[in-house]
Amino acid sequence: MEIAARAGVTGRTLFRHFADKREVLFGGEDLFVAALTGAIIAAPRGLAPLDTLFHAFRTVEPMFVENRSFATRRQRVVASNPALQEQARTKRGGDGGRGVGARCT
Repeated sequence: MEIAARAGVTGRTLFRHFADKREVLFGGEDLFVAALTGAIIAAPRGLAPLDTLFHAFRTVEPMFVENRSFATRRQRVVASNPALQEQARTKRGGDGGRGVGARCT
């Protein structure tokens, strides 16, 4: 409930948006995956695979710039907590085939 209090919301509101408190740190990843997937799909036809990725990464670059401060702090928190490290690994690799590659095939 400390997270909710610091955010100025109730615990009920917080958990309406996030499954648990760890998800507060990882919630934006779905938006990033969706944006990157969309950029790959929208890339001009005929681009080589590597050029398609360059196009997509240039498209989502503003997300990195806008979130750099949060991402840096988040990485420090995750690096200091084994449970969060496991959550990060699960988010990266244990997505059940829902990642960017699976969405673009």
